[in-house]
Amino acid sequence: MVIMEIPLELMLTITKKPPWMFFPDIIPLDHPIFDIIESTDPETEWDLRLACLLLYAFDIEDNFWQLYGDFLPSADECTSLLLAPKEDLMELEDQDLATKMLKNQQRAIGFWQNNGTKQSL
Repeated sequence: MVIMEIPLELMLTITKKPPWMFFPDIIPLDHPIFDIIESTDPETEWDLRLACLLLYAFDIEDNFWQLYGDFLPSADECTSLLLAPKEDLMELEDQDLATKMLKNQQRAIGFWQNNGTKQSL
């Protein structure tokens, strides 16, 4: 088992209520990620907001998450249910879980289709 200690200043956080605060870096108002985060509902789409912040962190040179990303598995190596094909999800014994994952997949695809074309992320 490997345990990593990540300093607090490197953690990614977003507040759920105004004023919207992003930690560790303030996203420039003119950055496309800022507009995308602003278009989300902080109470129900916190995961999408955090994913956007992670994308922003990957875009900053020498950011911890950019460097750590080199050690993460590729999409082909992941076993995330969010990435599972519908056929695999239908084989699960828990149909509620399969249905929730299909909804989350559609939600993620819809979010990307609505926001993925905004300038260069």
